[in-house]
Amino acid sequence: QPHEAMVRALGLADRLVAVGGHSSYDDAIRARVRNGEVHQIGYGWHQPPTLDALVAAKPDVFLARMADLTHTRHRERIQSLGIAVVPVFMDAEPHYLGRVEWIRLVGLLTGEDARAAAFVAEVEAEVKRLKQLAAVQPRRSLLWAWYWSSGDRWSVTQRNADAALIRDANAELVLGAPDDPELDSFSRLSTEQLLRDATHADCWMIRDPLSTPFADRAVLARFEAYREGCVYRQHGRRNPDADAWEVWEMGTIRPDWLLADLVEILHPPLRDGELRYFAAENWETVDAGPAAH
Repeated sequence: QPHEAMVRALGLADRLVAVGGHSSYDDAIRARVRNGEVHQIGYGWHQPPTLDALVAAKPDVFLARMADLTHTRHRERIQSLGIAVVPVFMDAEPHYLGRVEWIRLVGLLTGEDARAAAFVAEVEAEVKRLKQLAAVQPRRSLLWAWYWSSGDRWSVTQRNADAALIRDANAELVLGAPDDPELDSFSRLSTEQLLRDATHADCWMIRDPLSTPFADRAVLARFEAYREGCVYRQHGRRNPDADAWEVWEMGTIRPDWLLADLVEILHPPLRDGELRYFAAENWETVDAGPAAH
């Protein structure tokens, strides 16, 4: 979770007394959870934490990650038990740098204001540097669409924070739409819609760590990105010993790492090393699996 990443970034992991569970990318935190040093209060936006575990942990403050205001209804019950609750709405931020700013709150609550400010400044400086590098390259286009095997639908990034990353990498977001904080960053579109409006994209981000591979070569061959060998997947740096990926923890508060990958993918002259969260799609692996279409 991004909470754990923020605590780790500030050097405060030893102050954790409760987390959702042991699905942690960080080996040390996960070990403390499994041996009972850190309580497990359960994951979920829609239900309250496991209250007896939360009370037993005796936290000074409970940072509760939530999707929107409708999920705050459990706050009064938790506060009545003597626990201060701070709702965290990182996912509602309209820009990716807004998610980084939440680390200032953790700094404020823990007396690490200066360290938090330095962290934000470091990320902002790196984002600025990468944007300047990308800005002088020819503008490219990118389709960002994950396949869902059920119902022949794709999760297509169109707006908000994820779209801003692509724009800042000096790329047109194919099938992009106006930003709208009331909507998710993606929409569910059909293969037919992609074939009609997205075959011209220079590059294609085709799946994240959990989405279904797409193996229909006849459909793929109609996309320029496939023909030109610019189709990538987001592996997210999986920890093989845990049900966790770094991209959804530290990657949330280090969008400059994501932006660096995008800049190198979209602008070959700027490539200077191994990508952190992405890799070229492995078609041998895709073909070895069940047909996706």
